[in-house]
Parts: sequence; structure tokens; C-alpha cells
Amino acid sequence: MKKVSAIALSTAMSLSMALPSKVNATSRVDQLLSNMSTRQKITQMLMVDFRYWDEDLSDGVQTTGHEFTKMNDQVRKIVEDYDFGALIYFAQNI
Repeated sequence: MKKVSAIALSTAMSLSMALPSKVNATSRVDQLLSNMSTRQKITQMLMVDFRYWDEDLSDGVQTTGHEFTKMNDQVRKIVEDYDFGALIYFAQNI
């Protein structure tokens, strides 16, 4: 009986300590979200990669692109202008 009481007390204490941190985390997330624009919320949900990239689209014709192995000004600007949730790097990128 003492073991059961000790386990119950231990569990109750653990739960009571865990709840405030979860509430604080939720409050922090709500605060961050309320300060974000719709654009930021959308781009945070995107995970993008730059496996292939064609810098010259001046003629308006989409091509298949070339392997992206070196950072260029176009991609640098895209990464700086948008708050993507994640960027995927491939072996050929690095």
C-alpha cells in the first residue's frame, strides 16, 4: 500500500510540475503566432530545396535547370526575404 501511495504521489507531483511549463510553452507559441504576418505563417510551413536552379529565365522559357552547387544572388535573396520553415540540402549542394 505504501508503494502505491508513493507512486501516486510521485505521479501527481510530476504532472503538477509539467503542466505549468506546457501552459507557458503554449502561451509563448500563441504570442509568437499573433505577431506573425500571414505570409510568415505560410512560409514557416514550407520546406524548400534548391536542387536545381536556372538563373537565366530572361526569355521567359522554363527549363529543367542545372544542379545547384553554389549559392547565387537569386537564391540568397529568396532565403533572406522569406522565413522558410526549413531548407533541404543535398550532397550536390554542399
